[in-house]
Amino acid sequence: MQQLSTDIPILEATLVDDTNNPIYDATLIWEPNSTHNHSKAKEGLIKTKRLQRVVGTTAMLLILILGAIIGGVDQTIDNIVLFRVSFGIILAIFGCSQLFVAATLYQNRNNVLLELYQPVLLALFSIAGAVATFASFMFALPEYDISCALRQPVIFTCFIFMGNVLMARSWTIGMCTNPTSIEDINLDDNNKTTTTIDRIRMRIIKALSRISKLGRLISSCGKDKSIGSPSFTDTMLVTLILMIPQIILQIINLSIPSVRTESEEVYEGVYVCQSDTRPSFLIIGIILILLPILFALVLNTNGEGAIPDQFKEFGEILSSLFVSSCIIVITLPPATMVRDQVPEAYAYLMSAAVLGFTLPWRYFLGWKALSRSYSSIDAGSG
Repeated sequence: MQQLSTDIPILEATLVDDTNNPIYDATLIWEPNSTHNHSKAKEGLIKTKRLQRVVGTTAMLLILILGAIIGGVDQTIDNIVLFRVSFGIILAIFGCSQLFVAATLYQNRNNVLLELYQPVLLALFSIAGAVATFASFMFALPEYDISCALRQPVIFTCFIFMGNVLMARSWTIGMCTNPTSIEDINLDDNNKTTTTIDRIRMRIIKALSRISKLGRLISSCGKDKSIGSPSFTDTMLVTLILMIPQIILQIINLSIPSVRTESEEVYEGVYVCQSDTRPSFLIIGIILILLPILFALVLNTNGEGAIPDQFKEFGEILSSLFVSSCIIVITLPPATMVRDQVPEAYAYLMSAAVLGFTLPWRYFLGWKALSRSYSSIDAGSG
């Protein structure tokens, strides 16, 4: 701890790698009212945790009520309206909770302890999850062609954005903490000290760096810019460029009548969304969503050119992927079985599958990054 001439204490923090080489420096000036600031930060964390518990408890009660409503639903207008109102409230609660996390991350974007976690990218990640959550309400509107046609493109576009942000963010953190020129990346397969996972990681880093360079060339109208530590713009360019295959796929899904999903009445007053084609577009879309998540997992492994342990999120990504997979495996088979008989149950289960993808990632990545930041501030004040 040093002192300025005005007796304002300064805390200098240096992040080091495994060999004690400095990779990130941070200087915090503790103002005379720093104790008050730390107290406010701690109070903010406590209030946020309480709000999370209230939101979770309220949502669980509404889910139970909605389950009871589904059990008694017959195809009368009053029951269908009651289901849709309850269903919409639940989705609104979960969607707004994700927007709350996004707003909190953005509010703390200048926090030096949170800076390398890329809080703005995590905020956009949570916003995309909220949009997918709100869009899942279209599962409850199978009698409208527009809801049938739009729900998959909107949800899949949000999912691919989340996956690309996750991968590009891991690449950005790695490049900021371990800056490497594209030409310096060694992909020699004959190097016995380099493992297969290291070579895959370095290939991913090199590919993302070249995509970033391409994005810089496009944005600068052909002026070549050498890439150092990626900026927020570089990360967003990589994210958007990698979304192009999914966007093209969903445009085809919307524009070709034989491929587009449309409403069809299977029984009197019972509508389902049908498509005349095989689920090949659905399978391709799912593969495109999973690829960046798997690449992000590889970028967070140990080895040459890896992210420092302080910022590694291998466990968080793996936990999110496991929880999401379990929920999707549990909800999709019964949803397929009840689709034609009970559309309300189908909408309920499909939205649960969507929430099973968005909520675990929001908790394990967004909320835990905030918790680390608050914990660091609290530890510093102690």
